[in-house]
Amino acid sequence: MPHYDNNIDSISEDLFDKIKSGEVINYLGLVNDVKPYIRDASVIVLPSYYGEGVPRCLLEGMAMGRPVITCNSVGCRETVTDLPDNRNGFLIPVRDIAALAGSMMHYLSNPTDIILNGRNGRLFAEKKFDVNLVNAQMLKIMKVAS
Repeated sequence: MPHYDNNIDSISEDLFDKIKSGEVINYLGLVNDVKPYIRDASVIVLPSYYGEGVPRCLLEGMAMGRPVITCNSVGCRETVTDLPDNRNGFLIPVRDIAALAGSMMHYLSNPTDIILNGRNGRLFAEKKFDVNLVNAQMLKIMKVAS
């Protein structure tokens, strides 16, 4: 089957055509304000396996009290605490479709966990990702401040 581009991780031309047509993904294009979309979502799902920094969409979702489902990959794993009393989402193995589907089904079957895990995520984001705390830690590491 031909590929959309020549990358090992590329998708098939057929899947790309389905995505463009709206059969698979409802692509919204560029939006200036993501808040209404996050507000209307129950859970933020990012099954990324690309080694990146901490994805902004996960932080935005956590800030708005949404639980997250993401992969155990660099950057993403830092956003999930799955301790039973503080769970804010699920960390799934990279490319594990069954675990991804199972985590999504968990929230469909346990809607009260959406609220509880979302609150935990908001608290976790405040403690770990508050810009003032992050900046103070960076300055300390750079030995600019104590």
